[in-house]
Amino acid sequence: MRFFIIFSIFCLLPTLTRAQTTESTRSMSIQAGLSFSTTSSDETDYQTGSILKASVLLPITTRLSTRVGLGWVQKGESLEALGIKVGFTANYLSIPALLSINPTSSLRLMAGPVLSFSIGCSASASVEDIDINLDCDEFEDASDLVNPVDLSVMAGIGVDIPVSRTISLSVDAAYDFGLTEAYSDETQNRSFLLAAGVRFPLGR
Repeated sequence: MRFFIIFSIFCLLPTLTRAQTTESTRSMSIQAGLSFSTTSSDETDYQTGSILKASVLLPITTRLSTRVGLGWVQKGESLEALGIKVGFTANYLSIPALLSINPTSSLRLMAGPVLSFSIGCSASASVEDIDINLDCDEFEDASDLVNPVDLSVMAGIGVDIPVSRTISLSVDAAYDFGLTEAYSDETQNRSFLLAAGVRFPLGR
């Protein structure tokens, strides 16, 4: 319950402080990138996945803002033993609500909660020159492999590089730390996220 109260406050801050801001500084970013994820288990290695996300920046003060987003993120884990590499990937619809501090006009520090919903998973195996890929729907009791909701905390850094009067190149690097059990083996997600895209203003 406390998590949802904090999550709601992050989402409502821009509305509560609207009188202190101007609409001209609101902006949106659209980014794509890679995730390098594993779990809290000591036995697993990192699995590479993809990221596609959009976020809206809602200013509070000149140096403080919130970033509310929606994205598709892949997380998972891999394990290699006896020449066999096995990988597992879970797909999530993620909703981050981050507080962003801007030490300079182009640099930002971000942190906040992330609420994610599982939307499928897949498994792969590689033995010498043979690759096998399976969707989780092909497994019996597939719905038990990944918990439907994943709660985490994200912290990271971002840079905006102007390429025109209105458009900037936006680059983010973040670490996503899972707080709840994400899988049936009672482990949590751990992910490094790298994404790049464009940022442009909203409204006048």
